[in-house]
Amino acid sequence: MANKKPQHVTEKRKPRILWANLYCLLDTSSGASSTIRQMLKQLTKAGYEVVVLGATVFDHPQGTQLFQSMPKVVEEDGKLVKIQDDSLTHQLIVTKSTYRSNISATDEDNWHRQYIYLLDSFKPDIVWFYGGQPLELLIADEARARGIPSAFYLANGNYKSPRWCRDVDLVLCDSQATSQMYRETVGFVATPLGKFIDSQQFIAEQHERKRLLFVNPSFEKGASVVIQLALQLENTRPDIEIEVVEARADWQQILEATTTKLGNVRKSLSNVIVTPNTSDMRGPYSRARVLLAPSLWWESAGRVLPEAMLNGIPAIITNRGGMPEMIDDAGIKFDFPEACYEKPYHHLLTGDELNPLVEAVTAFYDDEQHYQAFVERAKHVGLSKHHISVSTKRLTDALAPLVAQKAGNKDFRVPQRKQHKHRLAGTAAKPKLSSEMAVPSTSNTAKQVIKVSKDPKPTLDFDWQLTSNVVVLDNRAKLIKTGVAEKLANTKAFTILAFDPASEVSKPETYQGHEHIQLFQHALLGDGQPTKLIACLDAALSSPLSPLPEDALPKHRRQGAKVLAQLPINTIALDSIEGLPSLDWLILDDLR
Repeated sequence: MANKKPQHVTEKRKPRILWANLYCLLDTSSGASSTIRQMLKQLTKAGYEVVVLGATVFDHPQGTQLFQSMPKVVEEDGKLVKIQDDSLTHQLIVTKSTYRSNISATDEDNWHRQYIYLLDSFKPDIVWFYGGQPLELLIADEARARGIPSAFYLANGNYKSPRWCRDVDLVLCDSQATSQMYRETVGFVATPLGKFIDSQQFIAEQHERKRLLFVNPSFEKGASVVIQLALQLENTRPDIEIEVVEARADWQQILEATTTKLGNVRKSLSNVIVTPNTSDMRGPYSRARVLLAPSLWWESAGRVLPEAMLNGIPAIITNRGGMPEMIDDAGIKFDFPEACYEKPYHHLLTGDELNPLVEAVTAFYDDEQHYQAFVERAKHVGLSKHHISVSTKRLTDALAPLVAQKAGNKDFRVPQRKQHKHRLAGTAAKPKLSSEMAVPSTSNTAKQVIKVSKDPKPTLDFDWQLTSNVVVLDNRAKLIKTGVAEKLANTKAFTILAFDPASEVSKPETYQGHEHIQLFQHALLGDGQPTKLIACLDAALSSPLSPLPEDALPKHRRQGAKVLAQLPINTIALDSIEGLPSLDWLILDDLR
């Protein structure tokens, strides 16, 4: 008779973590996604088994950069694709839109069914996630029903309601300041970890040390302050260049809105170089002398700060949130007037209020001994506080008590029956979501082949007979922004005229000379006469019409409907568009 192991003895195995979140961790416009992605890679190196479940949802279309070489992905609506990313495999539900607010209930259901299946098949020891919308509440709820502890990552100051953490066992954050703020304002305790920076992607080998660097321009991040600084330096120190690296927001739009408010609209500044969103920051850091981070909202930590420290680059920051602890003594901290810290963060500084910032910048250029002293401090802070081995140790220590429970070894049906009102339990079947395609890895060194369910396609009992193209007029470029325009154009049956009044389309040069898509930027359909665009905080709400009074708007629209500026804009009459024989499909904006 064969020897049997006692039932209480289990095979030694790796601790298992399931990262579950709709947002894609390959998003280059999201600091939180970049941080979590690196944290998970560090856990795989530390001996963890990690599964990543996400979707094709991004903070901003510019964050889809890593998908540029994966055109087939966007054609797989509703399917599950797998992308190899070094030691991580990303399972992604392909959604109809990259915007969270535009995805469908079917998209969310597909994701949730795959999540339930992974809980029951992968049997993780910990479920880890972030986000505070209803679907995220179900993540922790489903884990708790199975007796699986959950962890939550928090890197901003927006989670003031107690509901989102009701079922969460461990809250992780990036700074001591954020942990203290939540302890005082809400009452829960978050464990600070710091940031996770991969030296291969973010630390430059050589440093020219010539430019001021500003990353992710937005009003919240202090773009209006940087514009005022640039205008001053343009006159007094034209030798000092500012490099702006775009991420989510549009520098051009912010520049025009701010300079309009200053009384002299500008479309460019002679001392500002704009760099598009990039997944490799070594270039900008190699050129940087000083990092500018004048954030005006609650900045939990600011990923660019530890990145700068690891590059030996001093920083000029506002004394907000967790930023001071990120740079320690390796930079200059400013306290601006309280009005600067109020939404929508458009307050303009007086000359006297701006001068100390100008002086701090010029001192880093004119006093080399002063500058080098800060460089050495930055290097020390980088190695002692932000080296990835230090942060990884904090993370594994924080997760250890949850891992020790070995929840994945348990029979999930037992806790399910205890919580179920009718004492029921179940095991999820595998959803039919997989798709057959070869997807390049992010390192371009391998391909992941995904098996497909061969569901029969519906057939039609008649054929379309089109004698000419279907002419589409899209009054807000919605088809382009959601990725539908290219699909329609590829059929060669559609001609699309798209108006982009608020310049929301990224990479408009893509459509220059396009055979089937014509894009009109900063223009509206009209009578051909110039008019004014009422620019709002939320670009999607910008319009020639003034917003409704605040008390007539729903609460979730009031902040975005705040007017920034009135900008001149051209209108185009239909009969002035060359080669337009007819109009078959008119798409109007549903917010007007």
